[in-house]
Amino acid sequence: MPSQTDRIMIEVDGFTSKLTAKTAVTAVRLLKERTPVDTGWARSNLVLSVGAPTTDPVGSKDSVDNGTSEGSISLVQSTYQTKQGSVFINNRVFYINRLNSGSSDQAPAGFIERAINEAITLSQRSRG
Repeated sequence: MPSQTDRIMIEVDGFTSKLTAKTAVTAVRLLKERTPVDTGWARSNLVLSVGAPTTDPVGSKDSVDNGTSEGSISLVQSTYQTKQGSVFINNRVFYINRLNSGSSDQAPAGFIERAINEAITLSQRSRG
């Protein structure tokens, strides 16, 4: 039978896992809403990964793949546990930094940081 301390640690780990996954998923959803769209490639490259960041973009400007992004969201949302490692929000398109610097009229400079901060705030408010 697990000790009281072990049971508390299991509860803390479960809570932390759920909160981390919820915050990451919320951040990606907000980023998807706010990322400027021309071809949709930047938006489709909002991918969650666990343990290490992704290294390559998904699809191309001519062949946008939304399935990888949505699949990564579903996987983190349903199975993430802290023992797996950190959750990374990735976007490997070569122009994402330019977009975040305000190169598009569709989104202000710093939209990435604002979306992540908002996701953190929303997760903190809803945890109680």
